[in-house]
Amino acid sequence: MTQELFTRYRTPEDFAHIPRRVLEREIHSTGFFRMKAGNIIGCARAILERYKGEVPAKMAELVSLPVWDEKPPTSFSQKPSASARNRR
Repeated sequence: MTQELFTRYRTPEDFAHIPRRVLEREIHSTGFFRMKAGNIIGCARAILERYKGEVPAKMAELVSLPVWDEKPPTSFSQKPSASARNRR
């Protein structure tokens, strides 16, 4: 499921602009799809607003995101940059 989503949507900006109903259909098989869709979109929007689209590298920043769950924010960053790894 995650790999399929990241084939279509590559950045937090992409996720922030998915129509909720579209995302709900795409993740329907995961269960709790309505709640998860809202969480994913909300988290992506917070990353855009607070961190200018850069996924935070520090755990304290990640857990400050709304509706935080370890999977959504860390999923946006498939491969952290060298500068992000140095901030840990």
